[in-house]
Amino acid sequence: MIPSILRREDLDEWARWAVAAAFFLAAFYVFTHTYAWIAEMIRELGPGKALFWDARVFAAAGDYVAAGRNPYTEHVIEQPISLPFITAPLAAVTLGGFSSVFGPLLFPLLAVAHLAAMVLAPLMLARYFFGRSLSEAALAYGLFFFGINSFGVVGFTTGNFGSVLYLAIFAGMFRGLRDGKWLWFHIAIAVAMQVKPPFALLWAVPVMVNGWDWRLLRQSAIAAAAGAAIYPISYLINPDYFRDWLASLNHQVNFYKDFGFSTYSAVRGGVRGTPAEAWAPYLVHIIVCCAMFAFLLRDRTRGPLRVAALVAFAIFANPRMKEYDAAFASIAVGALLYQAFAAVAMKVLKQWGGGAALARALALGALAVFFVVIIQANEVELIRRFTSSIAIALGIVGLAFIPRAEAESAAPAAAPATAG
Repeated sequence: MIPSILRREDLDEWARWAVAAAFFLAAFYVFTHTYAWIAEMIRELGPGKALFWDARVFAAAGDYVAAGRNPYTEHVIEQPISLPFITAPLAAVTLGGFSSVFGPLLFPLLAVAHLAAMVLAPLMLARYFFGRSLSEAALAYGLFFFGINSFGVVGFTTGNFGSVLYLAIFAGMFRGLRDGKWLWFHIAIAVAMQVKPPFALLWAVPVMVNGWDWRLLRQSAIAAAAGAAIYPISYLINPDYFRDWLASLNHQVNFYKDFGFSTYSAVRGGVRGTPAEAWAPYLVHIIVCCAMFAFLLRDRTRGPLRVAALVAFAIFANPRMKEYDAAFASIAVGALLYQAFAAVAMKVLKQWGGGAALARALALGALAVFFVVIIQANEVELIRRFTSSIAIALGIVGLAFIPRAEAESAAPAAAPATAG
């Protein structure tokens, strides 16, 4: 006999807590096994010296610039990992200014900003894509840390400044979605472009949130041109400095094979050392991205899940998608797949008189199984490089399985989907 508690309408809430707890436990297991090298560094050096190495790179680069040294000509930190500085010249100069003002406090400030972003950015996504309850927030955090290959674990430990940029972009994005005012969103991406140009792909959100908006395309194009203009200006101001940056970036990507986890990265890693290396990664990445883009153009879904698909697509299209990018995509992908699984479960349960709460609970179980399978797929040589791209692509395509009425009401009414 089924316990009476399982018949309550809040069955799906119990399921959310259970799946969130399972995600956190699984993430800890992955941290101590797959990412055991990080755990070992923490044991050897202590958290104060082992964590947030990307923040240490930014702080050290700022110190170099403030001292009149070139941060691109050598590795700027040696502990816990020997790493170079590969961010564009404007970011270097800005960090130099911060170092002059804050001195040794720059690294702690970057670390605190990263920690704040780790808390606030997933919470923003949770409230928009899932809802406002504690169990929905817990589920989103679980997705962030375990989700796609448990990349949130690495995203947290690196302390990369990209998390802060995502926070600023999401804050501007949700304001634009709420009241149609996109100025801060445009400013956030134009600034983020100076650190990582692929952030520009997130301009797809306002342009495509309600199909295709030519007015917002013009606005986004103007903002993109303003952000992109910084690069040639930087070159004209100091060509040698600019070339040193490109050389440092090229060395990190090609010598250390730091390709990331996109479709481009997967193909690049698979054809390395062959004649196809020159063209195959670009061709495959472009073809797959065009297919996803065409699907989104044809899809008529509106509302929060449309936004989730566009956020996932923007991250998917980044040719050097890193762990901290995929971790944020995990929440969007989780929301899409959850609704797709729930829609399928509801169709099946209707034949047996099952309710919506049971359908959602089953969908949560299917979601947990999905991400476990993605991690296990890394053991299969043929597809292990593609697992991140496959997970995001399946999440986007999941829109096709969600009835439009359910998709449009999949988040609180306080989060409207109009572009204004």
